[in-house]
Amino acid sequence: MKKLPWVITTIWIITVIVVPIFCSSIEKPSKLNEWGDYLAGAFSPLAFFWLVMGYLQQGKELQQNTKALELQAQELKNSVAEQVKQNEAYERELLKKRISIEPKLEIYDAGYIYDIIDDNANGYFFEGNKLSFMIKNHGQIAKDIEIVGEDVRKKLFKLESGEDCSILFFYEGKQEEKFNETLRNKLPLEFSLSYSDLMGYKYNKNFRLFVRYFYEASYMESKEWMGVEFIT
Repeated sequence: MKKLPWVITTIWIITVIVVPIFCSSIEKPSKLNEWGDYLAGAFSPLAFFWLVMGYLQQGKELQQNTKALELQAQELKNSVAEQVKQNEAYERELLKKRISIEPKLEIYDAGYIYDIIDDNANGYFFEGNKLSFMIKNHGQIAKDIEIVGEDVRKKLFKLESGEDCSILFFYEGKQEEKFNETLRNKLPLEFSLSYSDLMGYKYNKNFRLFVRYFYEASYMESKEWMGVEFIT
């Protein structure tokens, strides 16, 4: 098919130009301008023929390029779909791994008591409320544990699986006044709890400590127990 235009061109040149000029008794042009007119007339159909062939060839190449682009687009689409599947599989594995090493912290045995500590030997005196609760890890290792409340903060480096720890906050002076006012109005004490797992994933939770009844310091004989509620 590629040789056909050249075959037609060769036949045309032989038939229309070579034979009439060299092998025919037809009268030949005698002047240069007549030769120009003759050759122009002879080559005009051939030029038009090649113009058409060029247009057809260009259209064919364009069609081939279009198909190639469609194939590339399909390959890219397939590649993206495969990448999405791989990412989803990776995320599922990562989630499974994260769940397997997730710490599970519990807050319990919360309560407060009014206390006076007079340690003359060390020059320490405290009079106010002591708030305490236990924190236990029922999951895997927890790191960088931080408990933050209003005007109080406590940090723990690590809690092993199954390990528990006592948290103690001291409220005195203006802190004690705020503490008493909050509980007197039956409002909860709010705390934020943050920690990380072994992969460095950060967990953030909030919890409340609340009382059903508030006892003034002068009426307290033992630790007043408090309820615990996680809110996130």
